[in-house]
Amino acid sequence: MTSRPGGSGKVNIAKELEFQDLGRRLATETHFNHTECVTLLKLHARLVAEVPLDRMQFRGLLFQALEISDTFILDRIFRVVDQDDNGVVKGDEFVRCLSVMMRGNLEELTSFCYDVYDVNGDRSLAREELFMCLDGSLRPGRGILEKEELADGIKDIVEMAMKKLDVNRDGQITYEDFRDAIRREPLLMQVCGRCLPPTRYSEAFLFLITPDNKKISPILHPESTAKSKKTKSAASHTIT
Repeated sequence: MTSRPGGSGKVNIAKELEFQDLGRRLATETHFNHTECVTLLKLHARLVAEVPLDRMQFRGLLFQALEISDTFILDRIFRVVDQDDNGVVKGDEFVRCLSVMMRGNLEELTSFCYDVYDVNGDRSLAREELFMCLDGSLRPGRGILEKEELADGIKDIVEMAMKKLDVNRDGQITYEDFRDAIRREPLLMQVCGRCLPPTRYSEAFLFLITPDNKKISPILHPESTAKSKKTKSAASHTIT
């Protein structure tokens, strides 16, 4: 069976137009520009060329590229990102996820972390949910601490988190409680388990898609923003 002349080229052109159209739409909805959106969509297409970006593949990607290692948190991130609940991360979901994780503003990052921690989806964090999120994050302590010591340590952190985040002291952390606490003290954002990438991993990943690899969220990475400003200031003094 022979293929029609030019068939492959037409497919490639159609795919490129699809990337461009979706990239333009995503550029109005995310913190990436059109070129960055298209680059990320093409990266996603390469990732799913042989296998879909399902839960296991997505977990592996975040672990290798963004150093998020806790399997429970990785599963929760997948649930949050897979917005249509079809079991795979599509191109637009991929771009939106990275936009929040790397360049999100305070409100977006707060909402993302809260959704990750909200295991049963009732918009209220209970002690049991915090314990589940923290249990995986503190797993490296196993083998160093006795099982009972580790469990007690997790319970202590849960109680500390409840004290900091449960603003009205009703035993539940609503989104409003969480948001208000984070506004006062942004460093509490990942108190229940790390679900956002470290600075150097964000910078390295963004370097693949844009020359402006310092353009990452100042909420998450204040040290990178300060370093970038210092570099620009030094450059301006050199020029003058």
